[in-house]
Amino acid sequence: MNILVVEDEPIALEELESLLKSYEPGHTVYSAVNGLQGLELAKRHCPDLIVTDIRMPGMDGLELIRQIQQINPNVEAIIISGYDDFAYARTGLQLGVRDYLVKPWKQKSLLTVVGAILEQLSVRCEEKRKADNWKIIRELEGRNPYSEQIQALSGEWIIMVSTLNNLRSAHKWVEHEPLTKTTIAELLFSVHIVFPDSHLQVVLFPCDEGTTKAVLQQSVQHIHEAYANQGLNVHSIAVLKKDDELSHEAYARAIKMLEQQIRLESSTYTYLTTEYAAIDMIGVWNQIRALEALIANREIKHIRPQIDRIVMQIRVLKVPAKEIGSLVNDMFTALQFKLMPDRNSPYIDMEIITDTLMSITSYSELADSLEKWLLEFLWNLGGAGKEPRELVHKLMGQIRHGYHRTDSLIQFAAEHHISVSYLSRLFKAEAGMNFSEYLIRVKIDQAKQLLELETLSVSKVGERVGYEDSKYFSQQFKKYTGLTPSEYQKSCKILPPK
Repeated sequence: MNILVVEDEPIALEELESLLKSYEPGHTVYSAVNGLQGLELAKRHCPDLIVTDIRMPGMDGLELIRQIQQINPNVEAIIISGYDDFAYARTGLQLGVRDYLVKPWKQKSLLTVVGAILEQLSVRCEEKRKADNWKIIRELEGRNPYSEQIQALSGEWIIMVSTLNNLRSAHKWVEHEPLTKTTIAELLFSVHIVFPDSHLQVVLFPCDEGTTKAVLQQSVQHIHEAYANQGLNVHSIAVLKKDDELSHEAYARAIKMLEQQIRLESSTYTYLTTEYAAIDMIGVWNQIRALEALIANREIKHIRPQIDRIVMQIRVLKVPAKEIGSLVNDMFTALQFKLMPDRNSPYIDMEIITDTLMSITSYSELADSLEKWLLEFLWNLGGAGKEPRELVHKLMGQIRHGYHRTDSLIQFAAEHHISVSYLSRLFKAEAGMNFSEYLIRVKIDQAKQLLELETLSVSKVGERVGYEDSKYFSQQFKKYTGLTPSEYQKSCKILPPK
């Protein structure tokens, strides 16, 4: 907020200025020795609050308020006078003056009034900012009501759109709000910043005569690099909204271009261009043909290594995320056409796959997802052995009969030609807990049964269920039962009747 102090008495002005400086740096204080000088300052800085004496040479405080209200109709004012004159107070009230202080005024009274006004102005300003931002968002998305004919973004603007990692990743802009505020504050001119959704940040740069093209480009790049230098994978595109172009048309163009440039595990930046070099995908498709042969022959144990080769080639070529989506779609279409040409409905829900590909942020996630989808495809074809649910229940049975084997997940995955990571996800989805949690619970349940028999010591029971360290066994047992093994054993004793 801008605060303008106007007082023709030097000592009084110095005291007012010193008091109000306590509101800096959140607010800026300007001072003038008379009404005419105050009006010139108001024209340059558009004050939100005026604190002014009434009787001054050249232009009194009331006339100053009248003229500043023509610059900013929402300006708030406090008048100070050494004359307890009701006529001045009445005129001030007609002008909407918030308070009238009579000299000698008390510091506490002034600070209380100013503090209350600044707080209300901050709330009002924030409400206006949100309303303006919502109008801009609606305009960018082409959702402005027909009654709103005037564009908020009239003229030429640079529209900078950025996303973190991917268009639907778990990373959201709200997590980096402090960095955003600091970066925007470092610019040499004001910009608008809005968030159409949690994944998209839009910064709007006005292309006025006072800002050169070089400064605009440097400012856009400065914002992008502020995030990239923090180790974030940020993708930014900047397009020019022309004077005769609708805002939503320029924004839609920016989103389309942004989708085309997003890569996994990297940052990308494009400024005022639509040129993209074509990528030679012949090598990738040759690898996919080899994968199709493995699936057709049900060579399950070779599927994951081949997926890794495909993903590695995609990584080397830096294939955009959007093109990866098209590639996967075409791959499953070709698979179904070759393996089940008579089937019309798809085995795999491509909408789910597309949404997933817009949220993944790494090549390892891509490989895991491809493996998951391809194994589901095989199971649907009826050629990959047991269904996922059957596999999990078979593994759970093995755990119950061989709970002391800590390597059972790895061995089971190898025996059934499935990756450990995929088997882990299947297990958690079916069992409601991860493999290690389930294994511990089985061990504790077996330990409880052995303790109830009272034929083994606590340390022997721990060894039987796979715990060589009896102290660690006691800690785990208490964590899951609330009792130590000895306490549990005692609680199970049957006392003779009295």
